[in-house]
Amino acid sequence: MNAVYGRNGGALAWKRLATPVIAATLLLGGVYAAALPDPAPAESLASGVAGQTEKNWVGTWAASPSGTVTRSGFRDYTFRNVLHTSLGGTRARVRLSNTFSGSPVEVRATLGLPRTAGSADAATGTLRRLTFGGRAFVVIPPRSQVLSDPVDLAIPADSDVFVSTYTPRSSGPVTSHRAAHQTSFFTIGGDHSADVTGFAFRRRTTSWHYVTGLDVDAAGDARAVVALGDSITDGAGSGRDRNARWPDVLADRLAHRPIGAPMAVLNAGINGNRVLLDSPASGPRSLARLDRDVLAAPGVRTVVVLEGVNDLKQQPRVDNTRQLIAGLEQIARQARTRGIRVVCGTITPYRGWPAYDALGERIRQKVNAFIRTGAAFDAIVDFDLVVRDPERPARLAAAYDSGDHLHPNAAGLRAMAEAIDLTVL
Repeated sequence: MNAVYGRNGGALAWKRLATPVIAATLLLGGVYAAALPDPAPAESLASGVAGQTEKNWVGTWAASPSGTVTRSGFRDYTFRNVLHTSLGGTRARVRLSNTFSGSPVEVRATLGLPRTAGSADAATGTLRRLTFGGRAFVVIPPRSQVLSDPVDLAIPADSDVFVSTYTPRSSGPVTSHRAAHQTSFFTIGGDHSADVTGFAFRRRTTSWHYVTGLDVDAAGDARAVVALGDSITDGAGSGRDRNARWPDVLADRLAHRPIGAPMAVLNAGINGNRVLLDSPASGPRSLARLDRDVLAAPGVRTVVVLEGVNDLKQQPRVDNTRQLIAGLEQIARQARTRGIRVVCGTITPYRGWPAYDALGERIRQKVNAFIRTGAAFDAIVDFDLVVRDPERPARLAAAYDSGDHLHPNAAGLRAMAEAIDLTVL
């Protein structure tokens, strides 16, 4: 049996998956629509579609669609989205999403590496025009997503990457991931997706627009871990442009272990997300987005689940212990049916947060007691024990509190990532 250990050295988890692991295949929510004729190639761009045989596609970065911004769409906008990889590869492909819009959106996109961290300039020779079925424009149907053709580009591990998107006309609500905790760039007026210099990108945004995934053609034994969660997983409390979310720290640990197959970490956290209820501001509940954000993730082998604190605070106030436990069981059952290992984390303390009350604390204790039995999961990690104040266990330890008494700070998020036994992933 394998155990996950907290900082106190006590064994907190057990059990290893007995059935073979099956890598999930990416399922697209729609088909490619009619695209515009290819424009003249930009001189600054390198060659397009790669011709090698596909080997092993694994997600290196992901962001779950959390909602929409603007009702009309971004006409004549170019976004230069900054992503941070976990795993490197020899080729790449990009996933674009129109998940929450009832109207089609027309997109032209490029992929590249930044010249320096924090800059909108592209490194010389790294820009690639993304094509979709061989065409330079794609029209993404309503409530769908599309996957680009592969391009030859060496993607470094643990590094920043650009995905630039241009939308020539209004398209209805724009699918985005709002709380990126990462600075990206945009400009209005003309297609600047192929610009090598970042001169045009004088505006900043802390959301990711349209782009929801970056996959790499990785080593044959490479796999991915998906972190399914809420704002604590999404990165609240970690700081901006620091890549200090607990999934980021976990990716660093996996990259530096002396033995073991290469493993990516995909962040499927959404600020405010719940197990049981949808929210316009916090996306579909985890049960509703499980197929898209976890089961269909390229190369997924394991999911680490940290959900539930927002269910403790939902209105109207009811004791939803049984429903919350059933929801976590259902997540585990569906994942394990697909051959995916499930590691579940206990719900962390939140006393001092405005919505804290005695009912919510009772629910948290009951749900955590269930999680600690390990009955529904392949392993557990006791995040609660790691970050709580030993003298006041309903509260975060002061050294780990970001200041709002719910979200751990960067030190707390690091402690959470370090509490995960890498052998159970």
